[in-house]
Amino acid sequence: MRLNCLKRSVWKTAGCRIDVELLFERNRTMALDTRELFESCALLEEKVSQLYYLFAGLYADIPELAALWNKTAEEEENHMRQFELAARIARSAPHSHSVDPALVGQALDMITRLTDKVRQTPPGWQGALKLAIDIEEKLARFHMDSVAVYDDDSINNLFKSMMSCDEQHVQSLRNYLERAGTAS
Repeated sequence: MRLNCLKRSVWKTAGCRIDVELLFERNRTMALDTRELFESCALLEEKVSQLYYLFAGLYADIPELAALWNKTAEEEENHMRQFELAARIARSAPHSHSVDPALVGQALDMITRLTDKVRQTPPGWQGALKLAIDIEEKLARFHMDSVAVYDDDSINNLFKSMMSCDEQHVQSLRNYLERAGTAS
């Protein structure tokens, strides 16, 4: 009875059907689930990086802004590599994760649709910056609160480092927006 209530709750929250019984299998499937989760997170970082490279190309006529987009895209690629590393060691590190894999899938879909929309109808440079600030703020919360809690401090520090980078991205993007916005 309680499991059925949980199934309905997960269905409603995630907006899609999830086989909740799999969430209770803790032995051999947990590491695989975690590895797949990290691989999905790596893909999310890659897609965000591609969006930022797209912005760099769109605003190549503003060299300082293009350089900021390229730098931020490269750092997202670094996050991708960090998630790939976490995926490789996921089998051996004791952990528990609290993120719903469906949410990662939804984020991937959202970034893909957003990138397609940007290709079709590019925003102005200020709109692109505001969009990226929103994405980075969400990624920072995601990295810290949702991904994983490991008994291994080195893995926890990896995710804290990614969150710190996201916060630096937000600050760099905001600084440019404020500086250039007042100059134009």
